[in-house]
Amino acid sequence: MKKLFWKECVKMKNKHVSLYIYFKKKRFILLVSIVSFVITILVVIGVVLIAMGLFHQEDSMSTLNLGNTGIEKAETVNQKEAEESNGFLLDVPYLSQEGEYPTACEIVSAVMVLSYYGYNVSIDDFIDDYLPKADIFVNTETGLLTSTSPTQAFIGDPRSSGGYGCYAPVIVSALNNAVGNTALAMDTTNTDIDTLVDNYVKRNIPILLWASINLAPTSVGDSWILEDTGEWFTWTAGEHCMVLVGADQNYYYFNDPYNSNGTVKYHKNLVTKRWEELGKQSVVLVPTAISK
Repeated sequence: MKKLFWKECVKMKNKHVSLYIYFKKKRFILLVSIVSFVITILVVIGVVLIAMGLFHQEDSMSTLNLGNTGIEKAETVNQKEAEESNGFLLDVPYLSQEGEYPTACEIVSAVMVLSYYGYNVSIDDFIDDYLPKADIFVNTETGLLTSTSPTQAFIGDPRSSGGYGCYAPVIVSALNNAVGNTALAMDTTNTDIDTLVDNYVKRNIPILLWASINLAPTSVGDSWILEDTGEWFTWTAGEHCMVLVGADQNYYYFNDPYNSNGTVKYHKNLVTKRWEELGKQSVVLVPTAISK
């Protein structure tokens, strides 16, 4: 009887030991699973952070070889500073878009060029009398934002912060409307900036050039349906237009209408990058006597 009792005790003990080992294994497996899950999450977070770093690296890298920092901040330049840098600077009258014309950079830039040649055309005259314009609206039938292409008209109201802007062909058309047969506006899109400087600016002919506001990175903007084709068009947010008025070895000089920036210099590498992001657009206005 005593032997039987001890035999049963041993069985119970072995059973408890087996259960202990079983639950211990389960707990170990659970712990391993939790650790694996945490490691996986950390790895995913690390990959995302690295990807974000690489995404922004391009614009960060663009400033590494630019000498001074803060290249996206406008640095003013004058005739004396240009000469001291072995550069040159055209005396193009400066106008600001600040205040009444928050999205009219292309227009204000065009009027600066007209003023340089002695045309008595105000910003309001240019908008009201010469500029092709198109409304942007929600189509009641489709519920979609709808307008035309910025190659055909200025999109929205240039006197409103809700306006968008326009591209080179629109400014060419508006300038030619304004000057008649006394000058010729030409679309010089895809012409290298240094070539524009050599062929025009050095010959006292300023250039309208598309880039971005304060040369900050552009981004994907609003999209709308084009009325004539039914295709989607996506606006480049940050689009800007300035007047190229000079250069030196390292910088291009601009009359920048944004925020009363004045006559400023931007590093050539960064100007080229932003100009490329806006489709390498530029426009020149040449008096008829020169263009012949």
